[in-house]
Amino acid sequence: MVDLWLERASEGFGQTTKHLVTDLELPDGKAKGVEEVFERREKELAELLKRMSSDEGADGNELVKEICALIRNKGLREDLVGVLSSGELAAFDAREAKRERETVEARAYRDMAGVNAVVQLDDSQKQEVLGILMEQAAERVEQEADARAFMSLTYGQLATNMDSSNIRGLANMFNAELAETSGIGDYGSAEHLQWIEKRKAERIESELSALGAVLDEEQLARYRKHLEAEPPR
Repeated sequence: MVDLWLERASEGFGQTTKHLVTDLELPDGKAKGVEEVFERREKELAELLKRMSSDEGADGNELVKEICALIRNKGLREDLVGVLSSGELAAFDAREAKRERETVEARAYRDMAGVNAVVQLDDSQKQEVLGILMEQAAERVEQEADARAFMSLTYGQLATNMDSSNIRGLANMFNAELAETSGIGDYGSAEHLQWIEKRKAERIESELSALGAVLDEEQLARYRKHLEAEPPR
């Protein structure tokens, strides 16, 4: 399993390396430096994955966070200092900011399409709903980021566009405070299922509350029915 995870992670690191070299128009010497940075990060990831699979070392929650941070390229900029020039680092920053904006915008439009598929928004409602979802999108992207990173170890790049409903349970576990999850029992236990149902109910009320000023009563009832019919995760 560790070999499969490393293969998937290596593919992601290789793709990121290639895109950085191309987007920043790096010469061969700089490209080699970027490759070495990712080689070091891949070795660090390999050690963390081995520790996780053998239950050795640090607390499991902290270990998973470190693994996800590497897959998400957290700390990459610091690793590139000394490899890239100040101008190249500025270009890197601009590239990352643009990528984050596009990810957030894409998430908002995707969520709006999901609402529209259920309640048939008119043109005015679409703009209002999109505005609401745009405000929530950055937080939603971040809430799912670790779960998508961890899923990428099995599914590779497919995890990037995986439907939110398929990773919601894992994202909830990653984002829940340790004190909240300490009493939920084993996976699949009655306590665990109750915790999932509680989180689902909270999510539904939060979504309906945000859209309440835009949707009419019939639309709200239809959307509630849709959300309640979703499998608990």
